[in-house]
Amino acid sequence: MPSSERRLFLIDSNKAEFESRTRARLSKVVSVGAFDKCLKLPSRLVWSHNSVDTVTCNSFHLALTFAAQDRFTVKSPNGIAFSEFKGYDAWQVIARSQTEDGVKAIVGNAAMIKAYNDGIPANGKAVPDGAAMAKIEWSKKSNAASPYAVAVPDRLKSVSFMMKDAKGFPDTDGWGYAQFAYDSAAGNFKPFGNGPAFAKTLCHQCHIRGAKASDFVFTSYAPR
Repeated sequence: MPSSERRLFLIDSNKAEFESRTRARLSKVVSVGAFDKCLKLPSRLVWSHNSVDTVTCNSFHLALTFAAQDRFTVKSPNGIAFSEFKGYDAWQVIARSQTEDGVKAIVGNAAMIKAYNDGIPANGKAVPDGAAMAKIEWSKKSNAASPYAVAVPDRLKSVSFMMKDAKGFPDTDGWGYAQFAYDSAAGNFKPFGNGPAFAKTLCHQCHIRGAKASDFVFTSYAPR
């Protein structure tokens, strides 16, 4: 999504008035033809069109995505910026996990995947500087189409990051932490933590208790 992205949901029971008002709002960013085509569709479809990211419609409602929050402008209270992890959504999966109320994917950048391939944590070496991980968490739901019970991602809940920089984060054994909760209604991310100390007093304490022997990394690379 572009840096000017903002999600705006417009729902109006007066269809004629809604269509007229929406055409005026969209005139500078999407072709009227694409909008008219959307209105005629009986089922939900999605388009990408220049500066408008998506026009999603069904026979009763229209959702427009444009000029929304740029997640890469958000910063954690300890100064770590979301922008430092651009491309995380395409990083390789390390492993997946599931809790009572959600499912998670733990992914790593190229440096982190190389560290796993080199034998971390069994080789006893520290994770190298530049390695980073992300934990993407969703609420879960049952997949009604599956012939057997299976939980799949539903609503995005949060994205958390760990990055290794021994000089940059000496108080947390070289690890920087950031977490961003996702507000699905507003379509934006909010950083976790009331101040910069949260990483040391909350995040790292948890990793000290459970993962000190593996350079504070909980997740092992799942065989595949």
